[in-house]
Amino acid sequence: MSQEMWYDRYIFVFSEVTFMAVTCQELLQIFAAQKLKLCAGGSGLGHAVRWFHAIESVEDTEFLQPDEIVFFTGVSIGDDDAAFQALLRGILMHHGAGIVVNLGKYIHGISEAACAFAEAEALPLFVLPWSVRLGGVTQALGTRILSERAKEKNIRGLIKKCLFSSPGKAAMLDLSLLYHRGLPSRIRVLAIAFRDFPQEQAALVERVESAAERVLREAKAPTLYTWNGNEMLCLLPPDCDACSLAEKLTASWAETGLVADYGLGSVVEDVRLLSQSHQEAHFALRIARGMPQHFATYEDAGVFRLFARMEDDILLSTYAEESLAALSAYDQKNHTAFTQTLDVYLMENEDTAATCARLFIHRNTLAYRLKRIEEITGRSMGSADARLDFRLAFKIRKYLALMSEQQGLCAN
Repeated sequence: MSQEMWYDRYIFVFSEVTFMAVTCQELLQIFAAQKLKLCAGGSGLGHAVRWFHAIESVEDTEFLQPDEIVFFTGVSIGDDDAAFQALLRGILMHHGAGIVVNLGKYIHGISEAACAFAEAEALPLFVLPWSVRLGGVTQALGTRILSERAKEKNIRGLIKKCLFSSPGKAAMLDLSLLYHRGLPSRIRVLAIAFRDFPQEQAALVERVESAAERVLREAKAPTLYTWNGNEMLCLLPPDCDACSLAEKLTASWAETGLVADYGLGSVVEDVRLLSQSHQEAHFALRIARGMPQHFATYEDAGVFRLFARMEDDILLSTYAEESLAALSAYDQKNHTAFTQTLDVYLMENEDTAATCARLFIHRNTLAYRLKRIEEITGRSMGSADARLDFRLAFKIRKYLALMSEQQGLCAN
């Protein structure tokens, strides 16, 4: 598929790139003059703050959205520590970013038990003197969040063009703003495809995004991604362990019941070439769907990358069938498993012991089967050319089956 065709096919499903500029850590800097202090939950300071939510009762936590920070005066509970800990559990249950307690009038102190809970659950627990009115603080925080979103508007446009424009067009962009914001010049795309993802459920989308942002920050990776249909596309520096990151992301989404596949593109030396890494990541996704760990890199695709560049699938299919048709036909007629035996033998690099262990057969049985394979196919297993033909034939079969499966999924 040409660059232009690929661009035309996917541009219409693009949604904005998301940047989360304000974190709990930054609250300590923003409100240092107001004597904001952290009591517990320091390991959660990397949590993003999407917005704020002032609540006055424990029951109000059910209206909390992911990554909102709670402002609380305690007017409804006073110094009732059991109620306060129930409030913390409610914030945690609804994936709140943290809590700021207006200390002094209704709540006079934070118990050791409450601090221990917040610390264990990585829930930032801040206190603010009663002399500081929450109205002014929330107004300043809201202004800061909106200001950061406005600053990123131009960056979103640039990233959009880099991902979906041809390299020639992207080269004409002024990318100084991207580099000024700390985006690495060497970067790669991690594509995450969710199976049966209900995009109409906004709350679920927010939970997925919130979890992803937390994992990315912990991995010291840019919290920069976009959506392409049911795919989340993350931009990663080359030194980021994407496989480990994928495992952590999967764990973070476990409670949602979502299943995801991960495809990683190769590193590009210039952000203007992101479209190349994006296409590679999208191709790796197809390989990942057939992998036990649901993760694959473009490099993992191996010879599949060559197959993908061949426009004639019939030629590939013919090549594979010329090598394996006789063996497959014999198996079908006689209910034997010679084709499987040959496939496993080659996958195990012609290791007799490994092949026998995998097939649960005796060495003599394997020797007999290999001899019969030679007789049926008319090819000698001692021939390097014959073994190469068989290897390629099995690879082609798997590639075509994989592509057929993906086309069926797209059609549905």
